[in-house]
Amino acid sequence: GEYVVPDYDEYPELLIRDVISQWIVVRGNESIKVSDLSDEILQQTGKAWNRTYKRHHGTLGAFINSKKSLFAVSDAGCISLQRDAVWPVPSGGQKGGSKEAEQNPSAG
Repeated sequence: GEYVVPDYDEYPELLIRDVISQWIVVRGNESIKVSDLSDEILQQTGKAWNRTYKRHHGTLGAFINSKKSLFAVSDAGCISLQRDAVWPVPSGGQKGGSKEAEQNPSAG
């Protein structure tokens, strides 16, 4: 399946999460090297990280290192998902979701 989701432009960490999740299912491996992750992102989305996200978010390795609450990086440079990660919710919202969020008075 193709992952081309506008939310990934807003939160590339969700793209990384989905790619790693897929990797775990396919490979049975809980962690992935940055180089493999980069290849997987290109294969899954048809977009290279450096071409798509580097300008705003820096290199893939630097971005992951800046998100310590989401991704764990081993001494060997393998990335895994933090068990208690709290993932951002895209501002686009979920399709067919409840309308309560739109009427939240504390928004903004």
